[in-house]
Amino acid sequence: MHAERSYPIKAGWRVLLADLGVSPTAILRRAGLPMDTFGREKATLSADEYARLWRGLEQEAGDDALPLRLGAAISVESFDPPIFAAFCSPNLHTALARIARYKRLIFPMVMRVERGDEATTMTLEWLDMASPPPALMA
Repeated sequence: MHAERSYPIKAGWRVLLADLGVSPTAILRRAGLPMDTFGREKATLSADEYARLWRGLEQEAGDDALPLRLGAAISVESFDPPIFAAFCSPNLHTALARIARYKRLIFPMVMRVERGDEATTMTLEWLDMASPPPALMA
């Protein structure tokens, strides 16, 4: 029997949600998570809880363009080391490779990045999550 993995909830979530104009309390309520989740010093979630958090965000945002809005809202203020490393990359392939290296530590997913002669390919493998939220697959 293996211990269930847990994934950290970084402080940058609050900034990101504020930039999106979405209420953290409403998302947590929809996800059935404790109201102090974003305020805990070392908050972690299981893969199932993480999926519920993202589904709560999707429902609260009510926006099919949520993945695009998320990408546009990521800022230095919502600092996350892998994302910062990606911002500092000389090209997209390097940015994806940097995120992929650390992603499984902070999120229930493995990213594989392969560089070919004419294209870079990225594949995703979901860990401990039967059905990932649609915003994560866009």
